[in-house]
Amino acid sequence: MPIKKTGVSDHQIQIYVSYSRKNNDLVEEFLDHAKRLEAEFPVSFFRDESMHAGDEWDETLRRNLSESKIVLFFLSPDSLSSEYINKIEIPKALEMAKKDRIRVIPIILRDCIWDKSPLAKFRALPKNSVPVTKASSRSCSATITLSGRRQLS
Repeated sequence: MPIKKTGVSDHQIQIYVSYSRKNNDLVEEFLDHAKRLEAEFPVSFFRDESMHAGDEWDETLRRNLSESKIVLFFLSPDSLSSEYINKIEIPKALEMAKKDRIRVIPIILRDCIWDKSPLAKFRALPKNSVPVTKASSRSCSATITLSGRRQLS
């Protein structure tokens, strides 16, 4: 029997985080900055590390993606080569976006050929599609967070 998501009330906006575990450090940095959003807005972030012991991995990820209002795709060569992201998460997010059930936000972490992916039709962050790792300031995560704040206002 699946356990309901931790700490997410019916009034919170769930944000699904899609990424490659090889980029975990950069995603963690972003989520540290994003805690400001959680303090100001009724949002919660879901990613694979939010799961409980005993949760069925695939079913839990699919359910939480379906229940989210925003999906952040953290893009890198690693994430774009992930079979799960390409075959499950991207198609489901595109289907939901087509029905206006989810906002898709690509976030470019590292240089990659993301403009050839199905996510290329969405405006990406950081501004001008400069990868986070190439930005003049590593606190680019803070800038992305502030952009997200404007989206939620």
